[in-house]
Amino acid sequence: MFTSKHLTFLTHFILRILISATYILAPLKSRIQRELGTSHAEFGVLFSAYSLNSTWTPLVAGLLVSRLGTTVASILATCTIFLGR
Repeated sequence: MFTSKHLTFLTHFILRILISATYILAPLKSRIQRELGTSHAEFGVLFSAYSLNSTWTPLVAGLLVSRLGTTVASILATCTIFLGR
């Protein structure tokens, strides 16, 4: 049912969710709350939104790379980054 490729993707996917949100936002919690004047619940929503974005972005990127190929997907990602600035 699952190949090693699927298990590798799933492992990276889960680790990305757990690591990125915890290491970036958690240490900044008191500073963010103080500067934005947010409550614990509002910070929880911010933390969840950040984690959700880190969840769907690799999924969309994986689908694009599998359909378009690595070269076209890399060019598309680079153009998107430059246009977003």
